[in-house]
Amino acid sequence: MAAERVEVVWDAIALHTNVGIATRKRPEIAMISIGSGMDFAGKDIQQIPSENLEEILTAFPRAGFKQDAVDNILSLCRTKPMSVLMHPFAEVGRRHIPDFPVPTVEDLLHAAPFDE
Repeated sequence: MAAERVEVVWDAIALHTNVGIATRKRPEIAMISIGSGMDFAGKDIQQIPSENLEEILTAFPRAGFKQDAVDNILSLCRTKPMSVLMHPFAEVGRRHIPDFPVPTVEDLLHAAPFDE
């Protein structure tokens, strides 16, 4: 695969949870972000005509998607907790894992080594 195409795929994966940046990039990257938001949380799902949505969900049933997603997020939080630093997944870790070791954004701010 050409290096340019690899970069597009990498950017699409890296930015899929950041719609504000992704939608300012190439159309392929923007569409991955918009589509993942629809798939994950139903964001703007009303933009898909109901008959099309029904066809999509028949072809690709969600079959436990929500619990699988939470389980995968928690697995990441347990195995690589600092990888979710300043990421929304950290909130899932804090909710479900006692003594979750990842600091909040506020914790990081207050720990900055500056006198005020």
